[in-house]
Amino acid sequence: MNDREPGSVGDAHLEIERERLAIDKARALQEERFWFKNSGTVITALVSLAAVVVSLTQVWTASISKAAELARLDQQKEKEAAMLHQQQEREWSLSVARFVMENRNALFSGNPDERRLYAKVIPAIFPPEVSASLFDNLIAVSDAPAQAEWREARAKVTVPPSVSIEIRNESQRATAGQIAKSLGDGGYVVTEIENVGPEEQGYTQEQTEVRYFRLTKETQKEAQEILQLLQGTFGITKSRVSYVAGQAAGSTQPGQFEIWFRRDVP
Repeated sequence: MNDREPGSVGDAHLEIERERLAIDKARALQEERFWFKNSGTVITALVSLAAVVVSLTQVWTASISKAAELARLDQQKEKEAAMLHQQQEREWSLSVARFVMENRNALFSGNPDERRLYAKVIPAIFPPEVSASLFDNLIAVSDAPAQAEWREARAKVTVPPSVSIEIRNESQRATAGQIAKSLGDGGYVVTEIENVGPEEQGYTQEQTEVRYFRLTKETQKEAQEILQLLQGTFGITKSRVSYVAGQAAGSTQPGQFEIWFRRDVP
């Protein structure tokens, strides 16, 4: 007796499978009809989505390229400004040398009236920083009576403070440029932004430093003002003022400052 009786459990299971197959076929037919009916719309939507993705990619790429180009132009402008500054310094140095040679008798061997005359002429034909440097040199090589006259003339020359900014890598140049602009608006002369490279092996600069080279109350006050700009306006909180004395100061001038970036300044 291998034949199953009608109404057995096996027949019921077979019937359920047939109904499930019929439902799957109906669903597949419905989905196929939906696709054919809406294929144009779906394809249009996919094409539109692809166009949006491509457009956003192009905008993003263009934005990056624009930022890189602006950064390159800023660096180029800074280099050109530094080259122009160096050229102007050379030209003024030649002018001073020529002036001293042509008037050496009056400057070094003249009478007090001649020195007082040149004390007025020098600030009239040279900018303050050049005049101050010339007077300092005259003071250094003159005898006592002449030194007093040159010191009096030097005291009347007001030299705007100068700042150079030393960065550790090129990623810091944009921040340095913003600081330079703020300093310029405040009456400082920013002479250069120089990439000095990473710290030497075995040395770690713990904080960004505002370095000054003359131990006077006025210089200390100006160094603190620069520090406040770095901390308050630019958020460089790991920073301090640092006095550099003796041979380490080199041939720095009064009113000269340096900002040395710590390696992690953004």
